Amino acid sequence: MRSTPVLLLALLSGAAFAGKKAPKTDSSASPPPATTTAPATEAAPAGHTDEESTPGPADLVKFRQVAMGATGKHMKASMMMAKGRVPATPESMQAQAEGLHALALDLGTMFPAGTDAAAVPDTEALDAIWSDPTGFQDKVELYKTETGTLVEAAQQGDLEAWKAQLGQVGHSCGACHDTYRQGD
Repeated sequence: MRSTPVLLLALLSGAAFAGKKAPKTDSSASPPPATTTAPATEAAPAGHTDEESTPGPADLVKFRQVAMGATGKHMKASMMMAKGRVPATPESMQAQAEGLHALALDLGTMFPAGTDAAAVPDTEALDAIWSDPTGFQDKVELYKTETGTLVEAAQQGDLEAWKAQLGQVGHSCGACHDTYRQGD
């Protein structure tokens, strides 16, 4: 299994996620030549600066917003299944649950110091995240637990148990938003 950050970056950088069609490939063309990673002691390519490799606060907030948007999409798709608007197969229940849980595992790392509204005005994160880090982390841990239990319910294939646990996931989302997100 891939690590969550790698999986998340792969999902977020994919053409399909960005709403673009993937480029067509010529299946008869030969594969591109293999590349190697340059040793760390070699000079960086022309035009490369350390600033390009170090994300700034605005980049971190944007990443957080994209990840939260993905979480919202998983919740909306799950709710459509729970309400019977689309079929809820064991595979689809598990896919949505795993998506929510994967994002939950990184949630606590998405709010580093310096990404508050004072540094990046375009955030809905409230200062309480940084002034009450223990309370915030408690909510994050609860959310991780609830999404993990949702994965377990999906693995059982029991739609009613999955729906009940989805409600618990929703409550843990709301509990965090009530205290730590602007506008809720």
